[in-house]
Amino acid sequence: MAGLARDPRDGHWSVLAADGTAVYELSPEGTVLQRRDTRGLELVGPRGLVWAPSPDLTDGADVWHLFILDSGLQEHPAQPVNPLLFPLRLFLPWVAGGSATEASSQTLPAWQRGRLIEAVPASMAGGSVRASLITVSLVRTVDLSTLSPPSPDSAGLAYISTSNTLLVSDSEVEETVAGITHFQGANLWELTLDATLVYTANISRVPPTSVPMTNEPSGVAWDPNTGDFFFADDGTKWIYRLNPGSDGFVYEICDTGGLCDTAAVSITVSGGGGGGTSTVEVRVGASSDDAEERANGRVVLSSSDLELIRERDDQVVGIRFAGVAIPQGATIVNAYIQFTVDEATSEATNLTIQGEAADHASTFVNVDGNISGRPRTGASVAWVPPAWPTRDVAGPDQRTPNLAGVIQEVVNRPGWASGNALAIIITGSGKRVAQSYDKNPANAPLLHVEWSN
Repeated sequence: MAGLARDPRDGHWSVLAADGTAVYELSPEGTVLQRRDTRGLELVGPRGLVWAPSPDLTDGADVWHLFILDSGLQEHPAQPVNPLLFPLRLFLPWVAGGSATEASSQTLPAWQRGRLIEAVPASMAGGSVRASLITVSLVRTVDLSTLSPPSPDSAGLAYISTSNTLLVSDSEVEETVAGITHFQGANLWELTLDATLVYTANISRVPPTSVPMTNEPSGVAWDPNTGDFFFADDGTKWIYRLNPGSDGFVYEICDTGGLCDTAAVSITVSGGGGGGTSTVEVRVGASSDDAEERANGRVVLSSSDLELIRERDDQVVGIRFAGVAIPQGATIVNAYIQFTVDEATSEATNLTIQGEAADHASTFVNVDGNISGRPRTGASVAWVPPAWPTRDVAGPDQRTPNLAGVIQEVVNRPGWASGNALAIIITGSGKRVAQSYDKNPANAPLLHVEWSN
């Protein structure tokens, strides 16, 4: 693979073949949806691609095009580059395997001395790509091998709009050749736009490692809606998804077949042993962990709010909390969910809150009936919330009644274990509108549970 780009409008992936002959469109689950022939572009040294708004000011804000970076170099470097730009602004640290001087000094046609190509989606429906050439000027080059720790084979590049920083990956730094290695415990670098080092991390399988994920992160993409990072592995041809978590704790779970996944968990624990009371708080930590199911059964995973309950019609709301550190059979003393107001509402609202009757609730998926079809606890709690007149408030009026009976039924299950996930299902009538994970992860629903041994 020579690049990885995510279309934030539908979550689909675009992957550029290393030889530059095709762009593959993949679903979020990795299913190939379409192959688009790019041979007509005569790409020489493709390095990466990115979806970004059209630079044509006559186009609407919803018109996005695919931009492909072609170095014009005949020989491929160790790994490609993937510039992820939001909004469209070109940053080109020295990650393309050669400097501008090297590219221009070769005896190549002018059009092969580095190009940024704009692919128009309207022309891509037929399975091929029609493009226009964009003239760009070099702003700055940065030798990333001079960083400490160094990045001698930089490959992937993503722009993080929330921090106004860049994330760079190195797909070869952990290797040892002829007894020589440049690896100093990092294959990811976060940099300011003037290349000042902010943070480093190691997601390779070479210790010390934060998350043993990939030794060859050849492409990097960042989802501004969820905060998740995506890494293309040039060796395994896999795409890895990483949720960094608000507190920096990332956990990896593997089955006996060697298939692994990661999850971020934010946990606050107080109290302790001696028969006392302990407290655990877990906030929704992923876009698919708070969801709405419309009256027709369609499940929406990425809404910016949670309507409790009426949107167009009365719907079913599901909320999942991962990594709930409560021992099996513990006595639940008190429990509630804290919401944050997204829209001011005051109409009469009557809600019913139940848990999913499962040992370890799975995240919600875009399958009709995926929330309403889940088995529920016999225990339920009625909630008649007062008016929510002010946005961004998270106080007693946005807090559910005591859910101890619902949580108790779940943790009493023989298959429950500390660290499992539990899901809450809400039905009823009326309307209160809470912020979701996709609106603001810091204001996503928070589960508070007090328990004793």
